[in-house]
Amino acid sequence: TSGAGPGVDTDGDGTRDEWDNCVDVANPSQIDTDYDSLGNACDADYDNNNDVGLLDFGALRSAFGSSTGDANFNADVDSDDSGDIGLLDFGLLRSQFGGPPGPGGRGCETSGTVTGEDCPASNLPL
Repeated sequence: TSGAGPGVDTDGDGTRDEWDNCVDVANPSQIDTDYDSLGNACDADYDNNNDVGLLDFGALRSAFGSSTGDANFNADVDSDDSGDIGLLDFGLLRSQFGGPPGPGGRGCETSGTVTGEDCPASNLPL
């Protein structure tokens, strides 16, 4: 189970649950482009209001079909860190639509800020 104890790595991505920014989805890179302590792999809340909804759909729609370097590319929407915004990214938004993003194991993902010892910068090695 997620968060079952210290040293547990539920998703098998090499990061212990208590430090994993996406405990149920393997994301070895721990990429978190908006620095909200939730990894892109489980964070379809692009406007950071803790609810995946129509504004988030609008962000994905605007970036859909784009690639790194394109004017409309949005790294926050690139949930699989592929450099392309497509159906896999849409799948994450669809699965979280109407609910919260996550879960992450860092304990600060709902604050919208990354501060303090319990919420280290998401892209730093742990």
